[in-house]
Amino acid sequence: AMAGTGAETSVRVAVRIRPILGKEKVEGCMECVRPTSRTELVMEGKEKRFTFDYVFGKESSQEEIYRANASPLVHSLFDGYNATVLAYGQTGSGKTYTMGTSTDCLVEGDEEQMGVIPRAMEEIFQIIEEKKESNPGAEFYLRVQFLEVYGEDIRDLLDPAGSAEGKTVIIREGRNGEGVVVDGAREESVKSTQDMLGALERGALCRTTGSTQMNFHS
Repeated sequence: AMAGTGAETSVRVAVRIRPILGKEKVEGCMECVRPTSRTELVMEGKEKRFTFDYVFGKESSQEEIYRANASPLVHSLFDGYNATVLAYGQTGSGKTYTMGTSTDCLVEGDEEQMGVIPRAMEEIFQIIEEKKESNPGAEFYLRVQFLEVYGEDIRDLLDPAGSAEGKTVIIREGRNGEGVVVDGAREESVKSTQDMLGALERGALCRTTGSTQMNFHS
């Protein structure tokens, strides 16, 4: 249920408050919001209160974020449901870190710093192994895509050469209940967590980056 409305919805909204960076402390920046409960935060000075499904303070861990927000969706995949995790926020707010597509975290392999996507990969294959044990003979086929929407362009990060040559990728509504369909993007079969991590690492290296005042690798 959406917080504070009592209406049933499949959408959940979580807010994560990140710590102030060293650069921001030097510039004299101050914290502007603080959590007052697991579902409410207050804006400092104005004392305005906002309610969400989840509120995570600056001490929240990557594991905590994943278990509360993404893990239930991973399990729902095996019940036949589609699921989407969307990170929204201004440049430098911590989207890349939280989602786990930072090349630094991927290369360093620090498990505590692993974000949503690498953790989801691990859990997907854990569930597959459990289901294989309880259902001998069951087979699972996984394919992955990695796209970047940048301005008006859709780039295939698993086929950067094709994208550079002008390959067209189209996202459209499917027919007969197919849902959303992606035409023209490369699909890769994966059989292990390492296969999926390999695709994530290759795609992350091909993302479009541009320096801004808040983030040198936005």
